[in-house]
Amino acid sequence: MEPVEIAIIDIPDQFLGVITAEMGARKGEMIDMHSEGNGNTRFEFKVPSKNLFGIRNDLLTNTKGTAIVNTVFFDYAPLFSYGSAD
Repeated sequence: MEPVEIAIIDIPDQFLGVITAEMGARKGEMIDMHSEGNGNTRFEFKVPSKNLFGIRNDLLTNTKGTAIVNTVFFDYAPLFSYGSAD
């Protein structure tokens, strides 16, 4: 079993591709995505905790410092349930 977290990321709409690419590379499963209506979008991903190491720095670099990242523990899942056998 491994810990899984929910990552909530708020970003300007111009960086949508950056977030989906980065979280896809980290085996994140998108739970929700909705527009805030003010030019920002909120993403929610379920992702293994070990794949989140260094995410804040990468997202802040790739979004020019505009990303807001929050994470919270969700559950434990079998090691291979998210394709994270790395």
